[in-house]
Amino acid sequence: MQKLLFVLMLGLLVSIGFASDGTVWIGKTRPEALSCPNPTPVVTELPQGDFNPDSDTLAYDDRLAFSAWIYYREDNGWGVKFVPPTSSGTVSGALVYLWGASWPIPGGNQFKVKVVDSDGPAGTPGTTLFDTTVTGTRGQWNFVPFSVSFTNPSFYIFYVQVDSFPNCPGLGIDRFDNAPDHVEWQYAGGNYSEETDRMGEWMIRAVIDWTPDNNNMGTTIFGNMVFDTLPNINLQMRGTFRNYGSQTAAPGVPVKMQITGPQGYTYTDFDQATTVTLQRGQTQMITFIPNWHVPDTMGIYTIKIWSELSGEEYPANDTITRNLSIGRWISYADWQATYGWVTWQGPERATKFNPADFNIGYPLQVTRIKAQFYVHPNYPWTDSVFRYKIYGDDGVALLYQSDTIRAPGSSVVQHEVDSAVVISSGEFYIAIAPRIGSFPSNFGDTMPDGHSFTGIPGSWAAWTNGELLIATAVTPRPGIAENRISISRPKLSVYNYPNPTKGFARLEWEIPQSGNISITMYDVTGREVKTLFDNYSETRGVLYLGINELSTGAYIIRLQTEKERATTKLLIQK
Repeated sequence: MQKLLFVLMLGLLVSIGFASDGTVWIGKTRPEALSCPNPTPVVTELPQGDFNPDSDTLAYDDRLAFSAWIYYREDNGWGVKFVPPTSSGTVSGALVYLWGASWPIPGGNQFKVKVVDSDGPAGTPGTTLFDTTVTGTRGQWNFVPFSVSFTNPSFYIFYVQVDSFPNCPGLGIDRFDNAPDHVEWQYAGGNYSEETDRMGEWMIRAVIDWTPDNNNMGTTIFGNMVFDTLPNINLQMRGTFRNYGSQTAAPGVPVKMQITGPQGYTYTDFDQATTVTLQRGQTQMITFIPNWHVPDTMGIYTIKIWSELSGEEYPANDTITRNLSIGRWISYADWQATYGWVTWQGPERATKFNPADFNIGYPLQVTRIKAQFYVHPNYPWTDSVFRYKIYGDDGVALLYQSDTIRAPGSSVVQHEVDSAVVISSGEFYIAIAPRIGSFPSNFGDTMPDGHSFTGIPGSWAAWTNGELLIATAVTPRPGIAENRISISRPKLSVYNYPNPTKGFARLEWEIPQSGNISITMYDVTGREVKTLFDNYSETRGVLYLGINELSTGAYIIRLQTEKERATTKLLIQK
């Protein structure tokens, strides 16, 4: 689900539009999540009670409230999937962190807690075991007591809004995504779905009553794990291990890692072990040494970390898994050039990228941007503030805009894209938009190849002196989920977005087996509008479709495999 990052003018929200500063206004009827502006890190101690937070509280967050999320509408929320250290026991309560009174205003104190069994298809949310509305306190952990038995390998706890923005509290999130895959979930429109655009861990915890085994070591979280990275770097891999057993775990418990990827790639590290004595509830973070050298093949890599305690009595919580997308930097410019051109032309400068030029397939995700700036000694900058922007194939549709960035003189300025930008087809532009005039100035090489431009969206002119030193890091879009039930026919749906939609549409598909597929859009007369995807696909995929260039009306989306097809309808309203 797309998340809105600019919320300072929400009091004026009535319809979709664009303010002069690029702030997006979205109508309140759309169930978007809002990020908390200007978050302040907060640490609050867990409440004291008749439970031990160190050993009987299941958690993935790091206790540091970094930001918060809110939906526009009530009856939507977020949940966490918990894997308990036993096959049966009692969930005796939930801990939920509410953001403070500074946001939103007026806010509120009421929220709903739902406990859901994992008896849905392939362990997804199924039967509601408990549902209650409570009044909490903002700016701290709130303990919600109840008693619900569990017998399945996992269960879910959901936080659900009982009122619309801004008359509700925000759910706290921490800063890093250390949890394994398939842990964070959404509840929107009465449906459960796995969160695909994670930004921190939901600050929801489960308190359990249970009888521990004598010997039980579990793996809980990764250590500052990214979702995507670049090839040919050394990446530090870490995992946290907890002693859930009643017996003390002596040093030397083996902890292992295996990484698998494209073309049969396998990497193992079986040489690590715990180094301290762990009493019940105590943890140790293990760093795998040496660091993993990331291979140069793009694709999705699966990382598994687990413990091998001698006499282990409950192996269900031994292993955690995470998918990592590996991409690469692409650029048309010669970054090794010792001389070149400097340009003040503008007001914006851009490079137009065609993934096919780099043998990269769709869908791909733009994750980082960098550019070389230069201060000419005879022409000092009047202002050094700029934004990075990403435009669609037409050079007009704005897919992403960074916050303001200050260039520190002649240097390379790298920026991490903080909201996923997925390119499903065609070309795209990476642009630099100064705050005033045409400053700061950009560096270019001396070999023009027709990929660099100056001007404004809709009126780009070729920059013919060379190629601008602009590069972007791209990774394949994962779109893969484990433990899905098998299907016999392909499925295609517009999912978790309003339909009719006004900004972006999210398409999801499932096919019986991996293979080449095409996804094509048609208007109601049967005329082909555009090809959205034409490439190899795993059994499940997702793409985001920007609809700014499309007219209001109904469209048919068709997925075609080698043997079968699936269709769905997309309604666009402007």
